[in-house]
Amino acid sequence: MNKIAPGLAHLAVPIVEISPDPINANTHGKRSIASLKYSLDRFGQRKPIVVQKDGMVIRAGHGVVTAASELGWDEVAALVVDEADVEATGFALVDNRSAQLSEWNLEMLSESFKIVEGTFDFGELGWDNFEVGFITDLDFVTPKADPTQKGRDFGVHRLVFSPDQWEALAKALGGSPTAELVIKAVLS
Repeated sequence: MNKIAPGLAHLAVPIVEISPDPINANTHGKRSIASLKYSLDRFGQRKPIVVQKDGMVIRAGHGVVTAASELGWDEVAALVVDEADVEATGFALVDNRSAQLSEWNLEMLSESFKIVEGTFDFGELGWDNFEVGFITDLDFVTPKADPTQKGRDFGVHRLVFSPDQWEALAKALGGSPTAELVIKAVLS
């Protein structure tokens, strides 16, 4: 059974008629697909994927198609665009990269977690309990002019962490080389 939002129903395309991008560089692991499956099952498809008309190649939405297929859907809403490979590939690159370049406002994220707590399983929303606990335990304080205060400025807020909290942040970021560089830069 498909759960495509009524406003997108006219964009429904059979999944068997679309093809994955053979050079799609953005992959989805089990956690990502599980979160997408939960979202599609709970909320339905609320935004279309993007498919290049020539070859019906997916240019945005590989994870959604995988999740929908695993849920037994036979159609997804797709915006079909008629453009050359170079344009379609450029769009795919910027679509995936812009999502990675966005930043979380941790204070607002913490507030969002508090709103849905008890209604949703955070794991199904793509967050593990460690991440949620770490973020909701942060102390958000207004920056002070005191130059002796230890902490780091993030826009209009200053986050003050203990060494244990910085270590937990590094763990939450997955211990990746990038995370290590970020933590070292912040601590220096």
